[in-house]
Amino acid sequence: MKKSVQCTDFLVYLNVRNAWRLVTLLKARKLKIAAAESCTGGLFLAALVGVPGASAVVEGGAVVYSNSAKVRLAGVSAAVIDKFGSISHETAAELAQGAARITNADIGVGITGYADGERGGEIIFGFYFGKKVLLSDENIRVQDERVFVHAKNFRMHGGRSIGRGHVIKTAVNFAINELIRILKFKVGALAGKFLPPQIGHAKLILDAAELSETLYVVLAERPEKSAELCNASGIPAMDAVLRLEWMKTFFAHKKHIKFLYMDESGIPPMPHGTREWSAQFKKLIPEKIDAKFFGEEAYFDMNEKYFPESAAVLIKRGIDSPEISASQIRSSPCDNLDYLIPPARGFFENYCKKEVKR
Repeated sequence: MKKSVQCTDFLVYLNVRNAWRLVTLLKARKLKIAAAESCTGGLFLAALVGVPGASAVVEGGAVVYSNSAKVRLAGVSAAVIDKFGSISHETAAELAQGAARITNADIGVGITGYADGERGGEIIFGFYFGKKVLLSDENIRVQDERVFVHAKNFRMHGGRSIGRGHVIKTAVNFAINELIRILKFKVGALAGKFLPPQIGHAKLILDAAELSETLYVVLAERPEKSAELCNASGIPAMDAVLRLEWMKTFFAHKKHIKFLYMDESGIPPMPHGTREWSAQFKKLIPEKIDAKFFGEEAYFDMNEKYFPESAAVLIKRGIDSPEISASQIRSSPCDNLDYLIPPARGFFENYCKKEVKR
């Protein structure tokens, strides 16, 4: 079911899904990023530029391993290095500020640290955020430039080569995840029929959930139309209560995902009913929607017209997402059981057993 991934350089390919999530957030927020890296040797930016479309958000950066390079290329004050050392909060902060200032980026990342197979290691991250950045954890627009510095200590086992690999993985993962945490949307929302709920839907929801503090997933349908689609495929009808139960069970561990139901029966068919649909959707969500997530760009114009206050975020299928639609599964459910989310499989397994007996 999953495609194999060919990767000649694992260090560049690190944590590709989270790198994609960060690039997606930066695109949606219209922000640019840059980095000045010491011990990671440019691999933070390498993880980002490995994402298609990263050129829209990555300004550039520099590998500043030596102290003189930190001063010449990132604008770190020599006095700061002399007083606090190259591996310090102060140096990490100046690396972050310098990366943003030199490239005119909205966000600067500074990474410095050391690794030793015997002593363990320490890595320090500086994050600079300019005036344009919206910090979703405080839900306020930054009026003045701010710098956040994080130190992370870790222990390693084995020789220096193993230690360096651990440094790279820890540094890149931590920096990407920390930026996602800070930049994620307060409230996100997405809609679908989920007829039936399949793995592609699950991946879309999980990606949207990682980019939102709270995510509202709306099962929106005309009940009679859904019944017609099931009948046309010769499968039993799946009412909304059942589908919502399956999804709630599957995502039970994700407490910040909320499931809602929207009956579209009183709304004219699309595209004529777009205004009414949007109004009903807004009324259903109990909070201001900061971002709406879509699997296709075709809905962006509708979002801009009827949800101008909400960012439109495209969730593209990843390298491990199934290339199959819900309609294909309805047409041949017994051949596609593995594509269903686990709570839905029992329903179709019973159906398939009856079909075999016929």
